[in-house]
Amino acid sequence: MVSDLSVAGGTEHDLNLRAGCDLWLAGFIGTATDYDSATARSVMRQALHRVCYATANSNAMNGIAPGATISQGTSGWKSAITAGSAGIGAALVAGWALYARKRKVNPDTSFEDKKTAKAAKKQEKRDKKAARKAARAAKRA
Repeated sequence: MVSDLSVAGGTEHDLNLRAGCDLWLAGFIGTATDYDSATARSVMRQALHRVCYATANSNAMNGIAPGATISQGTSGWKSAITAGSAGIGAALVAGWALYARKRKVNPDTSFEDKKTAKAAKKQEKRDKKAARKAARAAKRA
């Protein structure tokens, strides 16, 4: 039997156990006062027996064969998600490493030198394009 009776003093636990109450919804506020008498031990044993019987015959144990051992472990889907996450992380790290290697900065050149070199390449392309355009125009004339 489960009860939601809870009195602030907590002295009713002995009486509740003797009346057949096994669990309290409000938690076990306070403690029982009698642990040593034969009656108290008998009612505590009966309460524990009823709780264990209810658990063993509930949906918590559905599909478990008699004599089976219950153990906890990591399920397959959780292992697959962990492996997938690790794979994605490794791919991201490898991609970053390749990007960093490709974009490696030469310590001998400064940013301004690179900027100047880039501008010079652009100007060279523009000059070549203008020369081709002029050559085509000379052929036509």
